[in-house]
Amino acid sequence: MTLESLYDALYRAGHVPSATAPEIELARDHSPWYTRVLLGGMGWLGGMLVLGFLGALISGLFDSAVGMGVLALLMFGASVAIYRAAPDNDFATQFALAASICGQALAAVAFGKLVGHGDDFTVVAWFIALMQAALVWAMPNFLHRLISTIFAVAALLFATKNGVMNVAVDLAMALGFVALVHFESVLVAAGRRAICEPVLNGIAIGLLVTGIGYMSLVGGSSWFPHTGMSAVAFGIALLAWVWLSARQLPALSRGAALAAAIAFVAVSWRAPGLLASALVLLASFAAGRRALTALALVAMVAYLSAYYYQMSMTLLAKSGVLALTGAVLLVLWWVQRQFFSKESS
Repeated sequence: MTLESLYDALYRAGHVPSATAPEIELARDHSPWYTRVLLGGMGWLGGMLVLGFLGALISGLFDSAVGMGVLALLMFGASVAIYRAAPDNDFATQFALAASICGQALAAVAFGKLVGHGDDFTVVAWFIALMQAALVWAMPNFLHRLISTIFAVAALLFATKNGVMNVAVDLAMALGFVALVHFESVLVAAGRRAICEPVLNGIAIGLLVTGIGYMSLVGGSSWFPHTGMSAVAFGIALLAWVWLSARQLPALSRGAALAAAIAFVAVSWRAPGLLASALVLLASFAAGRRALTALALVAMVAYLSAYYYQMSMTLLAKSGVLALTGAVLLVLWWVQRQFFSKESS
């Protein structure tokens, strides 16, 4: 089967928006990894030196919000120009990344000076999240878009950490991840891979890290409130992924998959991090993303270990929850082996 016939079949099946096969970009030859690491370090050092030189050259620059804002815009523009002019030059791209991060710091400080936030950084966090979303579109570089996505997630979680909006952010982030995984092939076929892939990876990392905020290891309280509601939010996203993934299965298998997912969500409702890592693990494994699958597996083991040592529940209660979870998983495994595996047919 040729690439053209493959895309014609996918188009007739409704999986891609066009029957025309996209141009396949051949892999570029890169210098050895140690050379790229050295050049990247030199790029970061160069960016910091440029920022320090400008601060020393222009007297009072860091005392002026307008001056810092103008310098931030100049550094953003320089980063975009460097990325477009030398996309394969390791030193240049790392220098552009360092310059952009310096510009982001300047822009955040300048905005804080303009609004007079005092000790409340919530407004600044919202500004950082919006700025990172704009940079995802503007900066034509995978690493920059990945870092901007992670920074945007962190800023949103910080801005909403004391209210119910935190649950809405969790739900939107988890459902966004499910949508990107499910429609990734369509987005790639439409020429959006350069944005889709780093954003998907960034949101996945954000989901894995978010669970840390719901752990009660010190003082018996977690950083994020509404643990149960956030667990429900992640559970809804997990059920949505299972439903989307099982649509082509027979009715019995689809019902069994949903029942298994509901059972897992029911026994894990006190551990949002476990549900988030399970979502990333299942979706990444199904999509063939080995790096994310391994990262999610490590995060799940870490959450299980940390959950056992949380201070918000008695040891007896935690042991009972873990035992019940294990029993449910064993029952689901037995059902799958008896009725849905190849050995049973």
